[in-house]
Amino acid sequence: MNNKKNLKILSFNLGLFNIQICGLSLYKPTKYINERLKYIPNEIIKANSDIVGFQEIYNKHHQEYVINELKSEYPYHFLKNGARLKFDSGLMLLSKYPITDGTFHPFNENSFDEKIFVNKGFLTCDIFIKDFGKINFINTHLTSGGTLQEQDSKKIVKIRDTQITQIHETVLNNNSPSIILGDFNSGEQISPSNYQNLINNGFVDSNSKSGLNNYTWDSKIYLNKKGTHSNSISQKIDHIFLQNTLLKKVNILSSEIIFTESVFELNGNKIHLSDHFGIQTELVVQ
Repeated sequence: MNNKKNLKILSFNLGLFNIQICGLSLYKPTKYINERLKYIPNEIIKANSDIVGFQEIYNKHHQEYVINELKSEYPYHFLKNGARLKFDSGLMLLSKYPITDGTFHPFNENSFDEKIFVNKGFLTCDIFIKDFGKINFINTHLTSGGTLQEQDSKKIVKIRDTQITQIHETVLNNNSPSIILGDFNSGEQISPSNYQNLINNGFVDSNSKSGLNNYTWDSKIYLNKKGTHSNSISQKIDHIFLQNTLLKKVNILSSEIIFTESVFELNGNKIHLSDHFGIQTELVVQ
């Protein structure tokens, strides 16, 4: 067990969503799922985070593979299996420290098709870490609009605000400081009012850098040029938010976007680990 006074947190959308019937893919936003999957454990180990939040890992076999491959580094995990006739939330939390009070909270509001097919919501996990104390980690994936609505449409922005409010109400009911991480489908480049909603609720973006190439979803990489969202702009939509109360005892040592390089080539094309990049933040006790 680590006794250091630093804490590394990683959020990463794995891009493994695949709707299949009889083995035939009906909707697969990001290509080469099986090929990319086998690279994930080693890259996560190299990143050497203490807490890892995944989004878009729905398939039970994928979940078991990742858990088993990483169990020596991350002996603790939490996820919620799907409701009947639905995909589960696609959320998973891995930890080097024991997880207590793990709970899944389904969203009260969602886009039409996501509401039917996916059990979307957020995970909350209390984790006690020496020198940091107990922290309430929240892993989420806010609505993208599904297949029927634009990501930045007024209706979807409103639904995301409702989801953010539901998360914030849960934060208020927990006495421990909170860290919210995940894919928010919003940021400074797109749907900025959703992003600002989190800031207004007493959270700080651990990676508030702006400028060119500061994206967690890059339209220029092959997986996105050939994916379902090929017409979307590059955007920073994956975040790690720290509650203001936590910043009374910790400082942000560093925060960076990682997994920005391709991991293999296929048919002459450079393939990244996911259609998203990861975001990793390191905290230090004051």
